[in-house]
Amino acid sequence: MSIPSNIRVPYFYVNFDPTRAVSGPSLLKYKVLIMGQKLSTGTKEALKLNLVRNPDEANKFYGAGSQIARMFEKWFANTNTVEVYGMSIVDLPAGVKSSGDLTVSGTAASSSIFPLRVNGKRVNVGILADDNASAIADKIVTEVNANSLLPVTATNDAGVITFTAKNAGINGNDLDISVNFSDDAMLPDGVSTDVDNVEMEDGDGNPDITDILDKLGDEWFHMFVCPWTDNANLTALEAELDDRFGPIRMIDGIAYIGKRGSVGDLNTFGSTRNSPHVTCKHCQAIPESPEEFATAVCAQEASSSEVDPARPFQTLPLRGITAPDVIDRFNWQDNNSLLFSGISTFYVDNGNVVRIQRSITMYSTNPMGAPDTAYLDTNTMVTLMYLRFDFRNTFLTKYPRAKLANDGVRLPSNQQILTPKFAKSEAINIFKTWQEDLGLVEDIEQFKEDLVVERDASDPNRLNFLLSPNLINQFRVGAGTIQFLL
Repeated sequence: MSIPSNIRVPYFYVNFDPTRAVSGPSLLKYKVLIMGQKLSTGTKEALKLNLVRNPDEANKFYGAGSQIARMFEKWFANTNTVEVYGMSIVDLPAGVKSSGDLTVSGTAASSSIFPLRVNGKRVNVGILADDNASAIADKIVTEVNANSLLPVTATNDAGVITFTAKNAGINGNDLDISVNFSDDAMLPDGVSTDVDNVEMEDGDGNPDITDILDKLGDEWFHMFVCPWTDNANLTALEAELDDRFGPIRMIDGIAYIGKRGSVGDLNTFGSTRNSPHVTCKHCQAIPESPEEFATAVCAQEASSSEVDPARPFQTLPLRGITAPDVIDRFNWQDNNSLLFSGISTFYVDNGNVVRIQRSITMYSTNPMGAPDTAYLDTNTMVTLMYLRFDFRNTFLTKYPRAKLANDGVRLPSNQQILTPKFAKSEAINIFKTWQEDLGLVEDIEQFKEDLVVERDASDPNRLNFLLSPNLINQFRVGAGTIQFLL
């Protein structure tokens, strides 16, 4: 009661008490941060936080074809329901842009289309009969440079086309530029090229992610997309996420990265990391860049987690992602191996749609080096994120100015006073909601038996809780035997 007792002025005084206005589980509204490199054509200043509402805004803010704008393109192809922000950074001054050459030879036998694919986007170049190599190369250069959404520019020197990444850094080496990339995209008669896949190379010098992390303060982002996978940047990111996960800041989040490479390369990379706060999505043979692939996955998993963090992500479609050729896809053994090395996997369905197969973190061993599956699945991390948020939010909402007393004390009924017994009952009610309404946990009897709520021996103003929720699991593997009779 906030109406004081020392009032003598006649009136009827009524106040409002909001502590019971909100019931049921809390709504955890996700915020996601996409990090990446911008171009000088972008209108937004680097290292500033910007809410982004559509791909056109991203192109305007950061420059069409920039690393971060292309990531936003994949984000909005997969969801537009989750709040997403961008923070860009400029290329490292000493950074080197990757480049690669494609040599065109011959003369076109007839008017046709020269099929080119750049970073998953088809660039159909119209050529005429009798166009020679240099003329064809000029037309290719014109079409490439006219498409501002592409991550490269092009020049021609007597039929030798040089593609150059718009952004500097190691990531440019992963840009895919291909000809003859499918049965319906073959070179015209009379025309040939020296390679089917351009080797983009020599890109070097990633920006320093700490420049971004230092600007975030305690802003809570539930998921991050990071384009850089070099050791220095990942180590800094892991340290920041670990600190956010702790009991003081409690602004936990998951970072998404993408990686290409052979099974051996990916297994080696996975074995060098051990963070429950980072999930690495392999994208071998995917034409789109690894950072775009990671963004598409993040968009799908963020949208799903916001609704139900415990529901498995398997089968979610990755829109805007091109399926690799059948011959280039990893097989069952490859993917199973990667899932033991902290690398998440995808598959391609019969309709040629790329889908999430299993999403795991890069955590594999405990501090003593023993194998540990405590934080294996990304679902575990986002479920824990929600449980902590809801538990805290319930007490902060219902008991923001409560007093604290021991059990068994006669107390006034018109005051908000917590006791260990009452707080324990509240914790059980919260668990019931998690189990019966949300399906996030199970086995309430075990929870009751293990639950401990007691006043702190050293601080009479502190109430200690020991909660042991049994997280609900995901149906991932079915194993049966058909014992047939003849």
